[in-house]
Amino acid sequence: NEDVFFTIDSINSVKKQGFIPSELYIYNTENISVTRSPYSLQKLNAKDALYHIVEHTNNYSTQIRMMANQYLLRGLINHYNPLYTHSKLDPNFKHRKIIKNEILTQLEYMNQLEFATKLNWFENLLLKLPIRIYGIPINLNRLRINLQHKVLKFIHV
Repeated sequence: NEDVFFTIDSINSVKKQGFIPSELYIYNTENISVTRSPYSLQKLNAKDALYHIVEHTNNYSTQIRMMANQYLLRGLINHYNPLYTHSKLDPNFKHRKIIKNEILTQLEYMNQLEFATKLNWFENLLLKLPIRIYGIPINLNRLRINLQHKVLKFIHV
């Protein structure tokens, strides 16, 4: 997350910006990191980076602000769904209630600004289903994916 804070703060502090169409950054995929570790409540702290982007792009074009707000929305959803597959982290639904309210607030804000957002099937379910019921299709989908992986492993053996 420090990358997000540093990047946005750096961009906002310079007078001129340029673009170098070359890879200058090597993403480390070898070591254990927070990003690749199992989902935990500690990962909810990453929401701060999502909000930081939105707060620090308010002076940019409408297109940039729209992208920042969509990034926030997708990030919130990406924190909401894992709390169903790791339900022991949130047994009383406290964090899911908070995040769902943040998602609804973000969608309402985006609608006020007329930022069009297309939601997929699961995201529409997220909006329509009560918190306790939403876990059923999420867990059924996880079961479907696990079965597909097992079938694929069996076929390739």
